[in-house]
Amino acid sequence: MHRLIAREVQEREELQLPKPSQEVKHQELKDHVPKDTGGNRPGCEVKDTEKGLANTFTLDPRFGQPVDPKEIRWFCPLLALEKFAHRWLRREYVALVHARFFADGKYWNREWDLFYIHSLDEHKPLLLIPQTSFASLLSDIQREFPYLDLDPDDPFYLAAGIVVQFPEHPRFLPRFLGCCTSKAELKVMVENIPPFLQGAHYPRSSASPTPEMRFKFKQIVEDLERQDHAKAEKAKKQRERERLGRELKKLEQLRRAQRYLGLRPHRSRMSLPHCPLRIFDPNSPVPHLFDQDLVFIAFDVEAYEHNPSVITELGIAILDSRDIQGVAPGKTGSNWFDKIRTRHIRINENSHLKNRDYVNGCEDRFEFGESEFLDFRHVSKLVAQVIKDVCKYEPHPNPEAAHFAHVPPVSTTLPGSGVTSGKISDSKAQAQPVRRKFALIGHAPIGDCNMIASMGCNPLNYANLLEVLDTGKLFEAWRNEQQPRSLTYIIDALGFVAWHPHNAGNDAVYSLWAFLGTCVQASI
Repeated sequence: MHRLIAREVQEREELQLPKPSQEVKHQELKDHVPKDTGGNRPGCEVKDTEKGLANTFTLDPRFGQPVDPKEIRWFCPLLALEKFAHRWLRREYVALVHARFFADGKYWNREWDLFYIHSLDEHKPLLLIPQTSFASLLSDIQREFPYLDLDPDDPFYLAAGIVVQFPEHPRFLPRFLGCCTSKAELKVMVENIPPFLQGAHYPRSSASPTPEMRFKFKQIVEDLERQDHAKAEKAKKQRERERLGRELKKLEQLRRAQRYLGLRPHRSRMSLPHCPLRIFDPNSPVPHLFDQDLVFIAFDVEAYEHNPSVITELGIAILDSRDIQGVAPGKTGSNWFDKIRTRHIRINENSHLKNRDYVNGCEDRFEFGESEFLDFRHVSKLVAQVIKDVCKYEPHPNPEAAHFAHVPPVSTTLPGSGVTSGKISDSKAQAQPVRRKFALIGHAPIGDCNMIASMGCNPLNYANLLEVLDTGKLFEAWRNEQQPRSLTYIIDALGFVAWHPHNAGNDAVYSLWAFLGTCVQASI
């Protein structure tokens, strides 16, 4: 017994812990020593002190066993989970999320795998849950409130100290407490956690923890116990700055889109007295030059719902900014709609596949022309040819507009002519014709572009691609919203009717409708 006490004192001195109180007698220490190294014996019955439970409560057979760091590496303190909504969400959303997931102990309606660990200088254990359980709760909150933009894998939670990893040493590994589904069960479990003084509960390993391990563990536990307010506030402000940065990027994208359509003056002309930023009359032609002289291309891809890698349809919609010059857009941009050219391609090899289970496919209801059937191997060539044809160089009819489009004005050397207005051009000027720039339009367009790339032609790799514009982000910037909206929702909000969505050709056209309508509405 004296050897055990001496060993306990030596361990405390190594870990820089206060010595046990002189009031702790040898017999009390003896009572704390278990007959095996597993803490409370597996399956033993303990006294229940909570109402509503049975008179006895059986601990999990795994109680007190250290976690395997290869299976569970990251943990979240239970305290951080309980205070998550109030501490980390924006004020206007706290009440909604708290009422739905946390109020009246609602988060106990799921089963939690609980772990515990003792600090270096406290007998009260720190309660933990695996990071995977924390991520599962965040995913449920995100599904219920998609505009919160909660990513379970966001490194923010690690930086804020919500998710931590303990040193891989037997003394510093969390131990299993049990599966818990109520606060009553939690209290019973906590009451049966053996104190730190029970030395056999933390058996000495062959190698003592290094000073670096002890220091790291001490810092982790201290941060978790007090959930450092300054660090939490700093992380919260950083998260808010990142959110504002995203909102600013969406707003800047909307402004650029308006300049492409002549709805907003070019940056270099905004300071001129004859070109003020003003609200325009939608029943008159746009008051500014079409910046960049762009061609707008919308791609939409439909895939088989039971195998998303199988592409069944491709939709292409094209709008040339030159075709709408001098045309009044109308209140919602609808006067420009008849300038849109579109194609609907169905893949021969997959034309028999129908989407009916998760979405209502409308592969045979193309509203803007006749569908075309094409073999899969020819689709990539078609995409490349479309981009080549619509972006081929043609002299701009307005030299001043061509200047702001950053393409050669009408007096510049034309392909094959070898001359300019009044003088011979040099050989370098006529060596390579200039291609017009284009912008990709779509609703979450990167996904569609990646699917097209899987067919052999990636629209994102073209040198004359100026920008990718997401109609969802433009709509959010205009309405000052954070909740992502579907394409059909945007079309309906703009006052249009989206007949037979989930047809690739129709959705490509609707993407351009949403683009034009949002930009025009945001300018009025």
